[in-house]
Amino acid sequence: MSKLVLVTDFTKIHPGLVKGAECEFKFCSRGCDCLWNVYFPTIGNTYAFYSKNFDLPEEEKKAEHEKFLRDLKIATEIEYTHGPRGGNKKLEYQYIDPVTNKTRYGWTMKRDKVLKGLDFLNENNIPYTDTVFKKS
Repeated sequence: MSKLVLVTDFTKIHPGLVKGAECEFKFCSRGCDCLWNVYFPTIGNTYAFYSKNFDLPEEEKKAEHEKFLRDLKIATEIEYTHGPRGGNKKLEYQYIDPVTNKTRYGWTMKRDKVLKGLDFLNENNIPYTDTVFKKS
């Protein structure tokens, strides 16, 4: 189970559902990855909320970001895709997992993560392909 932090105040539903309340991810509801069932140990109840209402705790966010940068550092194929005016950013990469020696693929469309990844690539002179979406 992953630990999460509530980023939206839901005290109208329950007084314990305050912004910053810690909870545990249980499973996705109805086969939809955007609707999550989460358990709040302080309340002792499970609720279904949209995934946008949660974030990782700070230490997990930092660890995830460090792993993202490590993966980018050893990536063999990196592609930055964006719209003609710079919107709709996406960063895709391929790397060999040093533990399993298997090819892994990663990608992100989170704007901040894409921009931090590009900054890292540029600061470390790591080459990547810059692709612009074409209108069809």
